[in-house]
Amino acid sequence: MLRRSFKKAENAQILLEYMIVISAVAMILITMNTMLKRGIQAMVKVTAMQIGNQVEADQEFGKAGHLESSYISTRARMDKTRSELFGVTNFIYDDQVIKDSNSVTNLGFTNLYEYVTD
Repeated sequence: MLRRSFKKAENAQILLEYMIVISAVAMILITMNTMLKRGIQAMVKVTAMQIGNQVEADQEFGKAGHLESSYISTRARMDKTRSELFGVTNFIYDDQVIKDSNSVTNLGFTNLYEYVTD
């Protein structure tokens, strides 16, 4: 008899703990709702600004496209460490390769509509 009441109390405690965790997560999501909306709006605004004004975006591709400059850098580092402890030999390899590249191109795009200001 005592075991049944202990098991019921344990099940009730587990259920209560799950409810507390679920309600805490729900409250966090509700309070973050405004921040999530603002973050999404900021991403849309940044993307729209990167795309730019599309009203008169007609461009003509010329044959003058060429590579302005290019830079490529590669660095490599390799370390090997050997350690022994109680007759067991361990080898630790630490390899790292870093590649950086940067290129500037002129694709020959020109704006068909040029504005003249007075």
